[in-house]
Parts: sequence; structure tokens; C-alpha cells
Amino acid sequence: MSGKKTNKTSSVMKLISKGKGIANPIIDEKFKEEVILTKDKPDAVKNETGINIIEELVQEWLPQTMKRFNCPDSDIWKAEFTVKALNILPPKYVPVNGAKDYANIQNMKEKYKKQVIDTLVSMVIDFKKGKNQGDFSNN
Repeated sequence: MSGKKTNKTSSVMKLISKGKGIANPIIDEKFKEEVILTKDKPDAVKNETGINIIEELVQEWLPQTMKRFNCPDSDIWKAEFTVKALNILPPKYVPVNGAKDYANIQNMKEKYKKQVIDTLVSMVIDFKKGKNQGDFSNN
């Protein structure tokens, strides 16, 4: 066995390492090359990001909805309405890699805009009727 310290007994280490003199076979050099270092290589990882269409629509339409229904114009109210809306609406993630994807995002926004606005209006009307008074801060 190697001089490296381990909390496993030598017999267990022989079983794990199949008799090799490695102190911890899980983090040996071959493992580092195959698993850890390949994550740093650009060709091994796709350069892909994505956005949540629903979240963007909520951020876009919430201020107008709150203003239309005379809700308090504070960051706390915006945050609480945002959280509530995002808990109600299912997320729709779209990958973004190029110009083609941006056109797809605009199409997806048009597709889900009515659903988001309906949810926001419903939340604000419920608030105005007093159904959610206990859910929000007094600011």
C-alpha cells in the first residue's frame, strides 16, 4: 500500500483497488482525466444556455397589471406577486444558442402571453377582493 492516509483498512483498500497500491482509487489520475478534466474542455461541454419564457413574461407584464388594478407600487408587492405567479404557472425553458433560437423565443412568448396575463389578472383581482390579505406584507 502507498503511504497515503485513508480511513479504510488495508484489506478493504485491496478489494477496492483490486490489489493496486493506490490509496484511493476513486480519485486516481485516470479518474481525474476521464471525469474531472473533461468538464473543463470546450468540446466536451455544450455551450448552451436557456431561459424560462414564463418568468420573462411575468417580469414583463406584472408592472402593467399592478398599475392597471391600483396595487401598491413597491418592490415587496412585485416580489410576492412574482413568486406567487411562478408557483402557479409551469416553467417553459427554451435553449438559446443563436439567432434562430431568439425567433423561437418570440414565438413561444406569443403562445404563452395570454396564459400569463390571465394568471396575473386573476391574482390581482383575488387580492383586491381580499382573498389573499394574509399572504402579503402590509407595505
